Amino acid sequence: MKKLFFFTMIFAFVSSFSGFSQTGNQIELKKKRYYQNDKKLTSKDIKSILLSDPESAVEYQIAKKNSTIAAVPMLAGAGLCLYGSFASLKSSIDQTNAINNGEYYEEKSYLAPVAIGAGLVLVGLPFAIVSNKHLKKSIDIYNKNQTTGNIQKLEFGFTQNGVGIVYRF
Repeated sequence: MKKLFFFTMIFAFVSSFSGFSQTGNQIELKKKRYYQNDKKLTSKDIKSILLSDPESAVEYQIAKKNSTIAAVPMLAGAGLCLYGSFASLKSSIDQTNAINNGEYYEEKSYLAPVAIGAGLVLVGLPFAIVSNKHLKKSIDIYNKNQTTGNIQKLEFGFTQNGVGIVYRF
């Protein structure tokens, strides 16, 4: 009877023991910045960390490619918008000066470069969104791979020699 009580107590203890899991060095997003162990990461740090894990490196490469594709039309569009805005401002100043001097001034419209620039920014936007999704997926893969290491289990069950306690690590 003492042995049965003893094994029941051990079994109850073992059943409540599920194991440990190391969290490793996970990357966290706080206030639109990435941190690892409370240290702010630069883009070079993120690149080296994510490329160190083969699974997350694939997603990171896709994110980087989409980011590059998004940057080209968005920068060109921003440049055209700025050009159109400053040219329109200069035209307005010239028109005001001409009117003050009593001269006739033909008004020029710079709406076309602004509209084309806005269109280019809108073309690049979906690529930027997809790039951000792949970057987050790459970080999730990296974090998942950091937590799956070193799981220990103590189980009560069947072994090669019969019923017993098994410790797996």
